Order: sequence, then structure tokens, then C-alpha cells
Amino acid sequence: MTTDAPLFVTESLPAQRPTLENLRVGSAVLVLEAVYRRHAGLTSPRPGVVTKRARVWITVALLEVRRFPHEYRFRLDDQSDGADSYQTRFRTPEQYAWDQVQETAFVYLKEQQIHVSSYTPWRHRLVELARAVWQLEHPEEVHG
Repeated sequence: MTTDAPLFVTESLPAQRPTLENLRVGSAVLVLEAVYRRHAGLTSPRPGVVTKRARVWITVALLEVRRFPHEYRFRLDDQSDGADSYQTRFRTPEQYAWDQVQETAFVYLKEQQIHVSSYTPWRHRLVELARAVWQLEHPEEVHG
């Protein structure tokens, strides 16, 4: 395959999004700032480390401290800070990589004018569908 193949073609991923079962104190995470903080000049994602883990909440300390909070508290069930809107979220590095590949597949399908409804089985198989469409359009890349 050529080097310009999209992420969903070049990266191999597990079928399911990585879980938080191995998340422990000391685990590396990435903090995705709320939209209003990104507009204030903060880049996202920001590297952090888990400093506390309880049944429902974790605490994450950011590795690079700026004028905004350097420690966040996140819910484990939805990986957010619990705010009603403009939520700051966290991802493990594996989840972030998985999400990036999913996003490239979604954008590619949209560019191909393929809309995947949330009510179809393909909704959870975007990468598989995007790979199949890409292979139809680039048979020389696949076979040879």
C-alpha cells in the first residue's frame, strides 16, 4: 500500500473500542478540553496522569500546567467532567488512537456521500465499511 493511504487502511485496530479496565493510578491519559477552553488557546489533547481512582470518579493531573486547571475530576462511566455542556473529557492513548481512526473512516465515508445511520449495524463497523469502499476505489493498492 502507498504511504498516502488513510489511517483506517493502514492502522489495525481491535473491533471494539478499548475499555478502561486497565486504568490505574499512574496510567497515562489524554485530556480533551471543553470547546470554550480550546477557543481560549489551549491545545487538545493534553497529556495527563491518573492520580486517584475511585468507583465512579478519577482525578487526572495534567503534565503541562497552564493558567487553567491543572487537575481534573472525571466520571468513569462517560469519561467526562460531569458538566452539562461544553464537557472536558479524557481518553486513554489507545482510545484516542482508536477514535482518530474511526473519525477518519467517518469523514472518508461522508466524502463518498455515504451516510451511515445510527440505526444500522454498520454504525459500529465504520472502519470495515470505509476499508471496503476504499478497496473498491483503489484495487491496484490492494492487489498489487
